[in-house]
Amino acid sequence: MDEKNKLVSFVIHGDIKTKARPRVKIINNSYPIIYTPKNTINYENLIKIEYLNQTAGFNFGNRSLDVNIEAYFKAPKNLSRFKKISNSLLIYCPTHKDLDNIAKTILDALNKIAYDDDKQVCSLSISKYYSFGDYEYINVTIKEVDNSIEKLKEKYKNKRINDSLIL
Repeated sequence: MDEKNKLVSFVIHGDIKTKARPRVKIINNSYPIIYTPKNTINYENLIKIEYLNQTAGFNFGNRSLDVNIEAYFKAPKNLSRFKKISNSLLIYCPTHKDLDNIAKTILDALNKIAYDDDKQVCSLSISKYYSFGDYEYINVTIKEVDNSIEKLKEKYKNKRINDSLIL
């Protein structure tokens, strides 16, 4: 964690999963119960554990945030000829999971862990690449946004701007 710039990075190891749709179970033919599938809960818990272990549990509170997500999927066998140059070349992955579902899973999992609520994310960048290793992983970087209203209030606290007092 970079205290000065308020930036954290962490890696989620393992097969990449996305958030499954909520399910409905009918109890006694009349009471619907909506629940999140166990696979989704398990993956969100893995994200939480990785974040807490790798960032010492740093929490941004209610600050405005910029999030960058890079997902790396196993490359198909027919791309193995690029393995030698893969360290210097990022090859986009047009297949596999939807970007929006990857982001939703990660951002929802980090609610109350890395920040108060994922609505604080003001800028989101997400990319999918091929990994030439035998594993999948996700790199996540979260940083506090410098030009947020909170920063402006802090900078100009109790100063007059156009005859108005900023509190």
